[in-house]
Order: sequence, then structure tokens, then C-alpha cells
Amino acid sequence: MKNKNIKELLLIAEEMDKRSLFTESDIICKLAADIIDFEERASELRARRNQGIAEESEEVREGKPPEPIDFTKALMEKEQDQERVSVVNFIIQNLHPEVELDSDGLSYELRDILENNSEELYSYMMEVIPDKLSDLARDTNISSKEELLELITVIAMDMESYKDDDFKFLLKAMLFYMKDYELDMQG
Repeated sequence: MKNKNIKELLLIAEEMDKRSLFTESDIICKLAADIIDFEERASELRARRNQGIAEESEEVREGKPPEPIDFTKALMEKEQDQERVSVVNFIIQNLHPEVELDSDGLSYELRDILENNSEELYSYMMEVIPDKLSDLARDTNISSKEELLELITVIAMDMESYKDDDFKFLLKAMLFYMKDYELDMQG
């Protein structure tokens, strides 16, 4: 806003003061102050932006080319993010102690079968997990079982759930049972 308009706002506020409309007068004064403050900040930002453009122009004149965008690196980072999401989903859906299992019409949590010599845990690790790992390998394009298990372990250890002893037990059980298991990594 131009100074003329700000002055007019202040004159209106002064007139309201004379008529004992103090609250309304204060609101108009605050509005005028906000406008002035906004205009000052906008001017500073424009000045900085123009200065930044001038500095860029100097770099170009000095022969410094702008940094090229590394699309390969950006694509790889995106793929790694997608890979990480797939692994986190695998962990949450298959290794979290609160995963619901159904067997013979009974529903129970994975944590309910956590014992060292549990037949249910052995069955789950040998019948369910290999197929899920193979699916994950296809989703992430990882062709090495060791690399896949290492990635799962690293990501699991970064998760908040890793503080839970049952979660750690399930992760270790999976690593133990899959140690000698041959996974279908191609699909």
C-alpha cells in the first residue's frame, strides 16, 4: 500500500479516537502497522532475491557453471526409498509381534507362539516367511538372500519396535530359520 493510504488509515483511527471508539481505533492502527511491517519485509526479501540473482550472474560471468542435476543419483535415492518402504511393510506385516494369525479357525497374535521350540513358530517361519521373503525380493529387485536379510535386519534395528524383546526374538528367529533355507529369489 502506498503511504497515502496508510496516512488515510491513521486519520480514520484518529477520528475514531475522538469519537471514543478506542477499540476500533486500535484495530485500524494495528492493521496499518501490519501493512507497514509487511511492506518492509517484502522489500527486504526482494532485495535479497535480487542480490542472489546478481551473485548467480557473477558466478556465470566468472565461468562457474551451475551445479548439474544428477538424475541418476536422484533416481537411485527414490528407488532406495521405495525399497525401504517395501521392507518396512514386510516387517510390520510379518515380523511384528502383534501380527494376527489364523489357524484352524482360531485367531491369535504372533507373540503368542514365541517359544524356542514352538512348532507353530517353526511352521510360520518355514511355510509363510519364505514366500513373503520371495515376494519382497521381487518387489525390491534384490537377488541375494543374504543381502535381503541384511537389509531387513538393518531397517528393523532402526525401528522403534526394536526395543520390544518379542520383536527382536522374531527377527532373530527369522534369521536363524532362513540361514540354510533356499529362497526363490527370481519369481
